Amino acid sequence: MIPENRLSTEPVPGRMIYDLGVETSPILDYKPGGISIQDPTKGLDYQIWRGRLLGPGSDSSRIVIDGRYSPEYEVFQYPYMVEFNFSFDFSMRPIAVFLANETKDVNGQEVPVQNCYLYWFDNTLGDFDLIFLGDVIRTPKLLVDDPRMVESDFYNLSDVCLVYWSSGNLYVRYLRDRFTEAYLLKRNVPYVERVGMNEFYRLQFELFRQADVCGR
Repeated sequence: MIPENRLSTEPVPGRMIYDLGVETSPILDYKPGGISIQDPTKGLDYQIWRGRLLGPGSDSSRIVIDGRYSPEYEVFQYPYMVEFNFSFDFSMRPIAVFLANETKDVNGQEVPVQNCYLYWFDNTLGDFDLIFLGDVIRTPKLLVDDPRMVESDFYNLSDVCLVYWSSGNLYVRYLRDRFTEAYLLKRNVPYVERVGMNEFYRLQFELFRQADVCGR
């Protein structure tokens, strides 16, 4: 997890380690993971997994993932998904965050909105759960902040992070909190383009230029 839920006062920018998985588009994502679904015995960086949003914007849109040594696995189906990001928990169960084109009632009129949802395995329920996160979240990203088995004490130092833009600010939520607490990282930022480990093994945030904010 991010120490004290604060960004570093002295940034250490570097080349992103693409071998640890970096999103390439709103409908295509790559993340490190284990040897197979629900099998973390080889660590969480055994292979790179590919995630795809199939049928984006349609009523049959779905998220599928696959690895070099693992067959395609369907994570979730939900209508009118247009953007997604995925990762795994420490038991190698998939977690996905996505935006869906929907509507809400405003004074008796149906208004188009993009709602954000999180699909994850809730240990307290013993099953997968879908959380509604609202309609003001954009560019949500999921990642294990440090997936290296040797370097991390996963259960004490690392965590699954949900990073996103909301109302002009950068926030993070953690699996250890069951994604219920939102921690403010920085105010007045553009959308999040990528989040991942850089060559100095620091968690790096790459943001769109301010002029690009409305162009996504």
